[in-house]
Amino acid sequence: MDGPVAVAFFGDPHIDDPGCAWGDLERDIRICRDTPGFMAVNIGDTTNNWVGRLMGLYANQEVTSKQALTLIEWVLTQLPWLVTVGGNHDTWNTQKGDVSEVIHRLQKLPGLYQNVGARMQVHLPSGASFTMNVRHDFPGGSQFNPAHALVRETLFGFRDHILACGHRH
Repeated sequence: MDGPVAVAFFGDPHIDDPGCAWGDLERDIRICRDTPGFMAVNIGDTTNNWVGRLMGLYANQEVTSKQALTLIEWVLTQLPWLVTVGGNHDTWNTQKGDVSEVIHRLQKLPGLYQNVGARMQVHLPSGASFTMNVRHDFPGGSQFNPAHALVRETLFGFRDHILACGHRH
């Protein structure tokens, strides 16, 4: 793409959750889709996809797990994602495969799909490039500082231009 670029990060939307800010999500997707130069990055946890004893929460949720599959497909097909990273919720209940990865592959969607994280160098037609390290979460949490893992990565990890993660919400 020629001209200026922007990277928009979508993290932890939990689109099947009653607390999902659908108005904001639809607005942000529309802005990214309709504005030239936007690249979208999905940082994971697209849906709740509860497991274990938390599966009972689906019984009290307005959106069923089957409806959640339709919502995942809608989100993944709205934007030309630069990269989609699987989160912990995305990797639960995957006896038949990771739903987001399957949709990504079957729809032949652009961009990368990586489980947990992706580190990449993005080259632009202008000759400029930048490195980006995107993970659902970085290792090294702290009970006293929810941003500790990201801070730790900036201090001791690779020297990327952009670091992004989700998970802590």
